[in-house]
Parts: sequence; structure tokens; C-alpha cells
Amino acid sequence: MIAAILLAVVCLNPPLFDMSGPTCAAPFEACKCSECITWDVLPGALRYEVLRHNPGGSTTAVGTTKILGGYTDDGVTVPADPQELWCFAMDYPFPVEGATYAYEVRGCNSFGCGPWSGLTGSTTYVAAPYWCWAGGARVGC
Repeated sequence: MIAAILLAVVCLNPPLFDMSGPTCAAPFEACKCSECITWDVLPGALRYEVLRHNPGGSTTAVGTTKILGGYTDDGVTVPADPQELWCFAMDYPFPVEGATYAYEVRGCNSFGCGPWSGLTGSTTYVAAPYWCWAGGARVGC
């Protein structure tokens, strides 16, 4: 119960891990927008890679998007579908509460990857206060 009260003091609403909330816009504040980003489909992409620009100028490749597997149904082949969605809680390493990050993506296929999307128009995000639990105790995420 205390955890819920403390979280409410910092964030009036729980983080949104979908695109139902407002998009992030300046001034960038934690808990004010969706915890995910989307981008336009890149024809021919089989997956997307996500790059995070950290405070201090370093970058971290934080992951690859989920791919809905291809299948064959009654002789009709439905190709794999890479998702144009990334939620910040999927970052590895996990975002640090209150830190400001910028994100870029790039499409990849069987021949390699294209260029990063660039910082012009990139998504800026301020990490929300996540609470992770293990063995009944709060731990670092």
C-alpha cells in the first residue's frame, strides 16, 4: 500500500505501455505521455533496431522490436510482421528515473540495416519512476 501511495506522489497516473496517452512533447516531463514510441513502416524491413542517446552523450543499442511470426494458412503465406512499436520499459539497460533520453530507430532486412533515423525528429523521453519487485521486495529495475 505504501508503494502505491509513494508512486502516486511522483506520478499521478501509472505509466502507459501503449499509445493511448498523449505523445511526448516539450517541456519533457516524466509521467506526462505514453511510455512507448511508434514510427512509420519501412517497406522491406524485417526488424527494427532501437538506439538510445543517454545523458552525457553516450549511446546504447537497447533492443530489437518484436516480430509477429509468419505462417501459412491454407496454402497462403503470411509473412513475418515487424512491429513499429517500442516501449521504454523494454530498454536494456533499464532507463534511470528522471533521466532524459532521445531515441532513434533503423530498419533491417536480410542484407543488413539502413541508417539511423537521426536526431532531427527523434523522440525525447524522461524516464518515469518504475518500481520493480523480486521476492516481495523492491529492487532496481
